[in-house]
Amino acid sequence: MSCRPLFRGPRATPAAPAPHCGRAAAPLVLLLLAAATSPAAAQGEPTDPCPIVREEPGAALPSRALRERARCLEAQGRLEEAVPLLYRLALAPEATVRERAYLALYRLGQEVALPPVGEAGALPAAPGCLRSLWVDRYAWAERRGLGARSGSGALLFSTVPDVEPTPPYEEVEWSQPGAGLPLLRQGSGDERQDEPLAVETGRPEDRVSDTGGALDLLVSARDEAAQEDAVRGEDLACTVIVADACSGRVGVVCEDRGGLPAPSEDVPLPFPLPPERLEVKEFQLP
Repeated sequence: MSCRPLFRGPRATPAAPAPHCGRAAAPLVLLLLAAATSPAAAQGEPTDPCPIVREEPGAALPSRALRERARCLEAQGRLEEAVPLLYRLALAPEATVRERAYLALYRLGQEVALPPVGEAGALPAAPGCLRSLWVDRYAWAERRGLGARSGSGALLFSTVPDVEPTPPYEEVEWSQPGAGLPLLRQGSGDERQDEPLAVETGRPEDRVSDTGGALDLLVSARDEAAQEDAVRGEDLACTVIVADACSGRVGVVCEDRGGLPAPSEDVPLPFPLPPERLEVKEFQLP
């Protein structure tokens, strides 16, 4: 910085004080030198615009700081970093924090894939957990007055039941006479067309059983009388967001599509639905 007057010539202001030099300029020089010699600047690495969360061992989960960072990462499109933070928030001790995490994960398209109706198996393990929940999908139907409703449900167990797994191959017919070996084809084991899909009577109770410890979860429900109408009747679809065998928690987000335009390829439903059409449910398995 020059110590000469800032203005020279006829418009100069004689009374204007000269800029300070010497010790007053030293702090600015030191700041510039520190910025130039920082590791990030020396390696040409950009600084992270999202707030860095520093956690102390044994301290409580910094939910607010993690939520702010996850929101910033999502805004920048860094979903591969935002999603793991949201799964951590889904394990927070505060119910309100978990509810916001479920909604955020739903909005980002995260879900626990359930098997098709009529099949059973282990769900994918939750992040940070080495155990899985067991699920059994089924169809249901009921009549109320002149109307009828149907849909699907799921029984979720915290312990894997003692059942024989379905073999990946099924026997179809013998090969040429005298060969003595059956021909095998790859299949799921439950593809026989002569066995209709079993339908349970009654809507899922959407609660954990007091005796067996299984969660009877409502996955979908639809008013059959309104399937041909221009507007949907009761139409409910639930998505499992978290199924954690270690904590026993199951987090679900349900969409209320009743009153919306009937299913059509030309008029898809908006995603995500408005908040007033969403319901967050949480269940605790024993």
